[in-house]
Amino acid sequence: MSEDLSGTTDRPLFAVDFHHDLRPLAGRAQEQCRPQLETLLHTLLEAARCPIIAPPSEAPDDPSITDAFAALKDAAGRFDIVPGLSLADHLWLFGGDHRRGTVTERLLMTMARCLDNVQGFLLFYATDVRTPLAYAPHNPPFRVAEAIDTPPAVDGPYLVLVVCRIDGQQKAQALRGYAQPILSARQFVPVFSDLERDVLRALIGLQEALDRQGVDCAIERALPTTGAAPGHDIRLTLRRGDAVLRELHIAIEPSGTPERLEPRNDDSSYVVTPARWRDGGLVAWLERAILQ
Repeated sequence: MSEDLSGTTDRPLFAVDFHHDLRPLAGRAQEQCRPQLETLLHTLLEAARCPIIAPPSEAPDDPSITDAFAALKDAAGRFDIVPGLSLADHLWLFGGDHRRGTVTERLLMTMARCLDNVQGFLLFYATDVRTPLAYAPHNPPFRVAEAIDTPPAVDGPYLVLVVCRIDGQQKAQALRGYAQPILSARQFVPVFSDLERDVLRALIGLQEALDRQGVDCAIERALPTTGAAPGHDIRLTLRRGDAVLRELHIAIEPSGTPERLEPRNDDSSYVVTPARWRDGGLVAWLERAILQ
């Protein structure tokens, strides 16, 4: 365990603030606690560079879910749950660790050393979420005590973050969770609509086509702040060697009202709506923007 109980580490804290209201998620407590888990998960995803789809020339030939989780576990070492206690030692990547008592054992051992009811976190892949249950392949449904929040109107798969604490029976209780829709089991890129997932798949095809022409295309999904509406949230950076050829920005507007987003469509930015996706407008714009 990489613990320094002197509390002198400079690592940022990764923890849910329970002090406002310890009741189950309802009313004011729901608004306070759920966004915390969303923000924490986004912070960890960014630290692991999950929102970036590297060009084929820089990416593994066959990325796997194991690789994706390894990157998140590595990134966890950059955070503390309390000063001096590494998140990496209190983050479990499978719900089964909770069922087997592994989480309880670790948290009780940590509490005996630091005299605090420390938090633990579960992070796992799920194909479906029906709060308070999350469904993972080849595993029984995972249940939390309160709720698992998800962004509205977008299907799985998901990456689920669950916060755990020791309860009055000296067992780790899975309290609440946040399920972030992602691109796929192999690529933990956060998505906020089914339309966005379709667009990202098309952009990966563009990456491969450009790679055959000696052009690297990096795709980056900028994560919105909690509660903010997505803006121009996908950036494409085209390079040949060290030279940047173009930088393009794409916004996803699943409601079909591009007028709400600025800037307007031009040679470097575009708003994708369901209608523009169906009629091939995105592809036509990409061809014009890249060939300029």
